[in-house]
Amino acid sequence: MIPQASLRSSLITCLLLSAACTAGPAEELDTTGPVGKGDSLAEQRCASALLDISDVCRASDGTYAPAECCQLESDFEEFECNYDDPGFDMGTSVELRDFVVETRTVEYEDYAGLTSIEQQQIHAAAAHLSFLNGGENARDLFGSNVTDDENYILSAVVVDGDSPFRGDWVRLYAGDTEVGVVFDIGTTTIVAEVSDGDLMQCSALGTEPSTFTCSYDVPEFDVDNSYDLRDYVVASTTIESDDFAELGDTRKQQLYLAAVHLSFMEGTEPLDSIFEMGITDDENFIVNEIVIDSDVTFVGDWVKFYAGDTEVGVIFEASTTAIVGEVSDGDIMACEQD
Repeated sequence: MIPQASLRSSLITCLLLSAACTAGPAEELDTTGPVGKGDSLAEQRCASALLDISDVCRASDGTYAPAECCQLESDFEEFECNYDDPGFDMGTSVELRDFVVETRTVEYEDYAGLTSIEQQQIHAAAAHLSFLNGGENARDLFGSNVTDDENYILSAVVVDGDSPFRGDWVRLYAGDTEVGVVFDIGTTTIVAEVSDGDLMQCSALGTEPSTFTCSYDVPEFDVDNSYDLRDYVVASTTIESDDFAELGDTRKQQLYLAAVHLSFMEGTEPLDSIFEMGITDDENFIVNEIVIDSDVTFVGDWVKFYAGDTEVGVIFEASTTAIVGEVSDGDIMACEQD
């Protein structure tokens, strides 16, 4: 007679052997095969990867990630700064502090919980201030060779009045020296640099607006005068200086590029100086959204203003900075990029 203990042991062994024989191999993420669900998951894991306490690169789900996933990208637009006051008309960071509506201090442990744009702004600030050499990871951003306190102060800025502005201010200390960068809200567009408490005006380095040449040919949307174009306006907004800071990036660019295209600005001035140039006699711009759906289909944005009694303006493809038409004293000219 077989003892019960031996019988139980034999049964357990059989069950384990049976499971081992019937179960397939452990499933692993395939990152080498055709593009598909596995690749998408691999990209997501790589995008979420950070170094753990042992300096091992891991995705947010705890799985290992290639070391390069933890390296920061270094492809940021370059900006040059000078000691002119920025567009929001302040000279020092002490003045700017009066317009901070929200602030918090973040350390490396907080980095994974930041939004993507907040992470990019911290990285862009460190890169702009020349603290990075390339190939760094997120932990390096918080190293003592960048910020002595191993943290950053993130502040939301709201400036009202004659020079309204909405921005994100990333601040740190290099020794006892306060440095930092002020971004246009929700972007990595640098509008000011803080250098030992002084505010410097910044603009994109070596960038010039695209140029367009216009002729008296009928434009692609087949309307040759602004009077007839009014029939296709589906929405209209009048924009004054106080409204500028609340606009989206594309709309700001459209107003700016309209003024540059019509030779009211050179294209080197700060974006938010458009209302300081005496461009429009009414001190406003009218943006009309156009929908043409007849023989020719066209959707566009018509930026219109008056220089004295003369109606001028520029017509863009909808939600872009591509100029397709120019309004000159009521006539519409066709435009093409040079």
